[in-house]
Amino acid sequence: MTLKKNSPIPDDNHIARHIPWNKLRKDMDDNVLGVLGEAFKLKPKEKYLSATLLEYFPGTYTDQIESVVREVRKYYHVKPKSHFAIGKVEDIHTLCQEKRKLKLRIVSFPTTTKLLADGASYKNESHVSVKQLPQDDMELLEFLATDVWNYLVLNSSISP
Repeated sequence: MTLKKNSPIPDDNHIARHIPWNKLRKDMDDNVLGVLGEAFKLKPKEKYLSATLLEYFPGTYTDQIESVVREVRKYYHVKPKSHFAIGKVEDIHTLCQEKRKLKLRIVSFPTTTKLLADGASYKNESHVSVKQLPQDDMELLEFLATDVWNYLVLNSSISP
């Protein structure tokens, strides 16, 4: 699948976001219960929320999830206890519209070429940008975490 930069991601598609251990909601025994809204808060210099498009990859839904995890591992150090949160694009749009009358832009946004640890260059064609997500609205970020981006996959459950 090839998408042009900034082309909208269809509503029936799914996007995944890497969630580090410290951004997961856990019980007293460290069992993962979900994602903290903080996982969707942009860092000070970020202009958009990064995610990865499942439907970029061929195969079943399970195959696509496995491909996403392997793809992110290529250019980012993903620790074993990290998870990937998956949400449907339509649900993200709907929640933001219903809760805050926000119209997000979820678009294809291939990353620029990066240099990998082995010195090889790399371009992530499956990268997605979630634009216009307000960062001062922790309540909305919590809604996204609990109501939409709530299907979790443990990194270490996916083989290399």
